[in-house]
Amino acid sequence: MIKIFKTGQHGLMEQIRQPEKGCWISVVDPTREEQRWLEEDVGVVPEFVRASLDPEETSYIDQDEEREQVLVIADYPARDPEAVSDIPTFVTQPVGVVMMKGCIVTIAGEENEPVSELESGRTRVNTTQKTRLLLLLLLAISQRFLYCLRQIDRLSNQTEARLYKSMKNRELLHMLQLDKSLVYFSSSLKADELTINRIMRGKLIPHYTEDTDLLEDVLIE
Repeated sequence: MIKIFKTGQHGLMEQIRQPEKGCWISVVDPTREEQRWLEEDVGVVPEFVRASLDPEETSYIDQDEEREQVLVIADYPARDPEAVSDIPTFVTQPVGVVMMKGCIVTIAGEENEPVSELESGRTRVNTTQKTRLLLLLLLAISQRFLYCLRQIDRLSNQTEARLYKSMKNRELLHMLQLDKSLVYFSSSLKADELTINRIMRGKLIPHYTEDTDLLEDVLIE
């Protein structure tokens, strides 16, 4: 699915039909035809598209100097679709942000809360401010991690309380599943932090004075 947004004259983000200068192209679970459109019509580097859709990718920054494009991969938390028990477990998935001349493109293999949050308009987004849009997405990802961690903490406490009453394999399995989620989170958050630190250096992605506080908020979260 492809959605194209642009901030209008009154500062409100609207969905448009075709890419324009200053727009945001949001791509989720694209078909082969949509991938081809991204690469051939929009001009996104094919390797950037493939990396963004690779579930095994971890957070990093890459650059294509010839096409003047920068790719930022960030990991976000998601429910594990292969979980076999009734207790929710989590994995991490990548979302790619391609900053290019005239527009910004986000690419994800599946629908996710951080991108949906920005698409909804609940967070004020100006599509012409590419660095700020990237930082808002990273902030939404950080907040999603916190939300999931609170869920894990609550489930862990509930399972621990049951373990005191009955040492059953079911409760032990639940604790192991929650622990596995935390291992995913730990490795992904370390990679995300390295990426944010690279952004702070400002060599690949331009910094603006008005984004300084937001960048610090992202790192703190």
